[in-house]
Amino acid sequence: MIGQIYSYVKPIDYSSSNGVTIKGNEYISVQPMKPISYELTIRWYVDNVEVVEALDSKSFRASDYGVAPGLHVVKVRVLDPTPFVKDPTIISNKLTQEKE
Repeated sequence: MIGQIYSYVKPIDYSSSNGVTIKGNEYISVQPMKPISYELTIRWYVDNVEVVEALDSKSFRASDYGVAPGLHVVKVRVLDPTPFVKDPTIISNKLTQEKE
């Protein structure tokens, strides 16, 4: 059932990141879909390294997390952590979405 819902909606409702490379001081934001009873998990990555301190933050600025000045690729991954879906393929393909 939940997997079928994600055939129509995506975990990310909105993201200000659209494949841009940042210099380090720009803000990027994400608005995940909002289930009624829980929050989706948000993970941020800079140059493919997770910024653990930014877990579940809806906005991100690399310089706030000690990222050196320069060009960097920022990625956000949003996951629906519902306990009702156990199939890793469905979790990976439907309940998880990334934006770079």
